[in-house]
Amino acid sequence: MVAVIDSFSGEYECFSNFSAHPVGQYATSEHAFQVKKAMNQRDHDYVASAGTPASAKWRGRQIELRPGWEGSKDNEMLHVVFDKFLQHRDIGDILIGTGDAILIEGNYHKDDYWGMTRNEQGDWVGKNVLGITLMVVRKTLAQMRAEENNNGK
Repeated sequence: MVAVIDSFSGEYECFSNFSAHPVGQYATSEHAFQVKKAMNQRDHDYVASAGTPASAKWRGRQIELRPGWEGSKDNEMLHVVFDKFLQHRDIGDILIGTGDAILIEGNYHKDDYWGMTRNEQGDWVGKNVLGITLMVVRKTLAQMRAEENNNGK
């Protein structure tokens, strides 16, 4: 039976975009993702300067979205998450260490796009785009590490 990780807390808090792992010049991956929505430098700076990832998320909802955002947001998330785990080898190790586990961004704030929520029967429902993104990044990182190891021999 395949393991399921449905909470990005404790050992797996690093899977959350709110974790304290800078991505490039941005304080968190949430900041890095939200600034990608910006149509201009003023909005970019407004989001980037948010003191917390929650504030960056809120500010990202206040700005005008750049054209084509809805069609590109999944790919933008993939790039941000990949960069995060590439830049922080220690959490990349944690992600790879989950093996074939199904990763679910389980939440109670009703985000059934990036994550999943429980329905009345207790089943997970939602698209789980962040969880799927993490599994794609995990596979890619594992392949990269295997190539590194093979080239190092």
